[in-house]
Amino acid sequence: MLLSRIKAGKAYLNEDTTISNPIDRFESIFRSADKPHFHYQPPDLTKVLVLTDSGDSDGGFLKRVQSFIATGDLAQTPEFIELKLPVPGSRSAFLNSIETHSADLMVTHHHLFETFTDPSLGLGTYLESLLQSSPIPLMIVPHYLDPGFAPATEKLEDVLVISDHFSNSDELINWSAAFVSNSGSLWLTHVESEVDFERYMQAIARIPEIDTETARATLSTELLHESMSYIQNCKQQLAKTNPALAVELLACMGQPLNTYRQWLSRDKHELLVIPALAEERFAHRALTGQLATEFPHIALLIV
Repeated sequence: MLLSRIKAGKAYLNEDTTISNPIDRFESIFRSADKPHFHYQPPDLTKVLVLTDSGDSDGGFLKRVQSFIATGDLAQTPEFIELKLPVPGSRSAFLNSIETHSADLMVTHHHLFETFTDPSLGLGTYLESLLQSSPIPLMIVPHYLDPGFAPATEKLEDVLVISDHFSNSDELINWSAAFVSNSGSLWLTHVESEVDFERYMQAIARIPEIDTETARATLSTELLHESMSYIQNCKQQLAKTNPALAVELLACMGQPLNTYRQWLSRDKHELLVIPALAEERFAHRALTGQLATEFPHIALLIV
């Protein structure tokens, strides 16, 4: 996003315009930019595949998942299908057994098919394969033998959404809103990478027609303002169908992992939503693994 704006700004400065001041022309790029608008459309959630292993002998995992998701006040009641598998013989066999069900959402737990359940050891090999290979949204909760399983799957009253920008994030917001209680809180969080911002500022500094300090102030303000404008639009649209839902914004520029560590340590959240399935979301996939290891008793929704 930043790179396209910088290129647009450089081209714009080369045009013959009626704005004589280069800085005025640079700022006008942002003033004239189309502001993104949120379009409310709940996901079509008709089939939920609940994936567990043979260690769950009494079916307690399925029942708990059903009651947990029900607290999110879904617009429709999905069909829950339990898939209890032995340890797969291969990665391809594992993925094929899932794809045949054509689910809209998968729900599973940390350390699927593994004998150890220590949450500090990460998500586990099979979940890593799902994140890398499956396009189906995935909810991950603590292992059913973990003492933190029951408290982590009680209710969906407080949901925190991670994004590096909120432009064209309708799918992310719609999925997140679908999994929070009608009377709950939806936290939309946005961390502009300080490292990326400085890299782009170095490129801007090489454009002699632009005053770097003015560009720094203008760009940093606009980046955060864009998210705030989009979130305000989200609040307005969600209030039409869900007036009791509290939609909040946390936005800043900083180091993403450290910032989320602080936010997740400060407040209690029942669900963390991360956009990490798309190919271009590789950085978010790495962030998912790190946060899942450091905060193993917060349920994850990967979309």
